[in-house]
Amino acid sequence: MNTLFRAVLFVFASFIIWIIYQKGTGADVAIIKVIEGVPNGDKLGHFILFGVLTLLSILASRFHRLKVYNKANIYSASLVILVILTLEEFSQLFLDTRTFEWLDMSANTAGIVVFSLLALGVEKITNKDRITAINKEST
Repeated sequence: MNTLFRAVLFVFASFIIWIIYQKGTGADVAIIKVIEGVPNGDKLGHFILFGVLTLLSILASRFHRLKVYNKANIYSASLVILVILTLEEFSQLFLDTRTFEWLDMSANTAGIVVFSLLALGVEKITNKDRITAINKEST
């Protein structure tokens, strides 16, 4: 199953990189025009694309966590995606074809947080199922 998550993650991340490249070159792409035609479609796109990317990354990394300041357990995939997206957004300050927007950063962050919480729910459900299966085997 993990191989499947990694394959889907690779395809999805490639799609996002392609979109970023197309936007960076100022290309005229139909899917981008459709998204831009929807009110707040750009922000919704940021939220969904990077939220799904986060969820797939967490699943592919098997819910790997990092301990921050010996207190908070944060999904390592969420942290990596947050750092990469922050760098990508700030890089737009140096590109003539792109514009930096704090609302894009907010939509990215919201997507990462909401889909990380969704991953937490998935993790709890799968752990509960795993514990139930182990208990059945031991009886």
